[in-house]
Amino acid sequence: SHQEKIQFFCELMTQCDEFYPSWDQKHMMLRKWSFMDEMELGNLLREARLRHRNDSEQEKLAQKDEIPHIFQEFIEQKDGNATISREDIQFLKNQTGYSRAHILKDLRRHIDPPRNITPQKRKRIKECIQEHSLDQNKPSRNQIREIAAQVDLSQRQTRYLIRVLLDKTTSGMRILSRETKSAISEWVHSNPKASLQNACTELLPRLEISQVQLVNYINRVRDSPGKWTPQKRKEILSFLQSNHGRLCTENLSKLARSTALSRNQIYGFAERWKRKNSAVPKVHRRDVFEWLTQNGINDKNKATEQVQQNFPSISSPVIQQIIFDYLDRNNQNATSITVAIRDTVLQKLEQCDWAKLSKDEYSQLQKMTGLSRRQLYSLVHELRKKKQIKT
Repeated sequence: SHQEKIQFFCELMTQCDEFYPSWDQKHMMLRKWSFMDEMELGNLLREARLRHRNDSEQEKLAQKDEIPHIFQEFIEQKDGNATISREDIQFLKNQTGYSRAHILKDLRRHIDPPRNITPQKRKRIKECIQEHSLDQNKPSRNQIREIAAQVDLSQRQTRYLIRVLLDKTTSGMRILSRETKSAISEWVHSNPKASLQNACTELLPRLEISQVQLVNYINRVRDSPGKWTPQKRKEILSFLQSNHGRLCTENLSKLARSTALSRNQIYGFAERWKRKNSAVPKVHRRDVFEWLTQNGINDKNKATEQVQQNFPSISSPVIQQIIFDYLDRNNQNATSITVAIRDTVLQKLEQCDWAKLSKDEYSQLQKMTGLSRRQLYSLVHELRKKKQIKT
């Protein structure tokens, strides 16, 4: 019967990750089951794959809580050996159901977890850039590993900070002018297949912008946003519901082509839909504010730790922002902004050539002016905007 055929193909697919037979295998099946034509075989295979994927998805959801322990046990068994073989990848794929790229990403996070970035570590990396002449030579893997060990950061963080610090114009990024945007757009449209490295090599010398700004704007031009319509929302929503919210790179590209929306628009819509349909109850800022007030917590580190324990559904960046707003709002020493205070902040910005201020510099300004951190951020943003400098 039809159901027996589907069950047979599902059993085949449990033996191999996904059952995509070659033409020779298909002809062999057609000869074996002479009553079946090629179209019927294709439909059976497609239906069996969908059922197999749905079953696999349910198993993944059931095993999701165990996956971090699987990675931790695997790393402990390796006992410091950083070499990952194909057999190791296949073992983890069978245990977790993840793709190879997902497994490698999680392994990096477990083997070399990210640490807290401080001004002292940034300063030390600047010194390392000068010591190793990294402004002239691209850092090697050994150099990245050595610097990461010195500053106590992950290799990924170290590589990113070196790239940002070498981009000398990053600290004083200006708003992109219409002429600059037009020049970048023309170059991208005339060189559709050019790499980002070629774009930086050709455009950076003649445009007074940073590498970060250039790369971000090129990506925006290549993935330009489209106009939302009810039909497009319905199409994306239907896809998410039928695929349990899964949105791989291939499907994201297909949806972008069929809806004429950017990948970022579709990805953002999918993330909002997942959060809205999540079983985790929503927690509002006022709930955290009330809890902090009731417990009388005014220390930043203690507040962060306690909120993470009592409100696990809130992500770490959101917790940091909520605590920052709470402590700033409860600052009894905040004063009104006077002309003298404005001149003091303006003088400080001119001294550092309108570069972005560090946390230490903000702390010094707080002591000098008596303003809260929120007031300082708003004032600096206003002054930089008047000067036409990007915040």
